Amino acid sequence: MPEGILTDADARPRAVQAGTSRARPLAAAARTIIERRFAREECSTGAIAERLGVNPSTLCRAYRAAYGRTIGEEIRRWRVALACRLIRDNPQRLLKQVAAEAGFRHAAYRTFLNAFRQETGMSPRQYRQIVVAAGRARAGRRGRATG
Repeated sequence: MPEGILTDADARPRAVQAGTSRARPLAAAARTIIERRFAREECSTGAIAERLGVNPSTLCRAYRAAYGRTIGEEIRRWRVALACRLIRDNPQRLLKQVAAEAGFRHAAYRTFLNAFRQETGMSPRQYRQIVVAAGRARAGRRGRATG
């Protein structure tokens, strides 16, 4: 989010309705914060609303109207995408470590597992097995191509 946006008391929306023209910029500002801070523990609807100077329910309505999903769903999508990237980069990394680095720090490990399964349709362990198998297949093709 560019510095200065929605920081002056005069610039803060007082009552943003989901269908108003001010809802879209508010949702966009929230999305920018999510993109930059999703892996941090303090990335939550309440923290984002506080940073933008609006009521959390106002922010939730504006976000859902603009993007068709909740802020919590968006944060979860970003965190699971990071977890997938971390597993691809290092399949031997402990899944609890992946969960923590992706922003599931103080949540129960079960929360990470459920979020991962909901977003990908498989468990992190299954995803890792697919990544490892794909890496072996690529290595086998490279070996045959040079051999």
